[in-house]
Amino acid sequence: TLLGDTKVAFNPRGDHPECHRLPEILKMGTVPAMLEDEYMQYTFRPIPGIKGPTWDVVLDQMQYYLTENEARLAALAQDANLWISDLETCMTSDMGVILEGVHHDYQK
Repeated sequence: TLLGDTKVAFNPRGDHPECHRLPEILKMGTVPAMLEDEYMQYTFRPIPGIKGPTWDVVLDQMQYYLTENEARLAALAQDANLWISDLETCMTSDMGVILEGVHHDYQK
């Protein structure tokens, strides 16, 4: 796929700081390029990616990684894969706990 063959993908904000693009990018093993946002520090682990306060800074960082530091870019891609895998595991576990509670409450 095109996204899967891409090393870095833009992840602009939608109506909210987070949107469906981020997990899609991460699942493909692509490094997200995005503006810094406070919510990124409050996830279970900081979201890996190329981040900056402005798109100009993000573009400069992208150029650096793509031309001068491909090893670090590959490490970011591995971090992205691990992050989304861990998030899915965490969400599955949380959903199991929620459903157990609902089932238990229903049995009463």
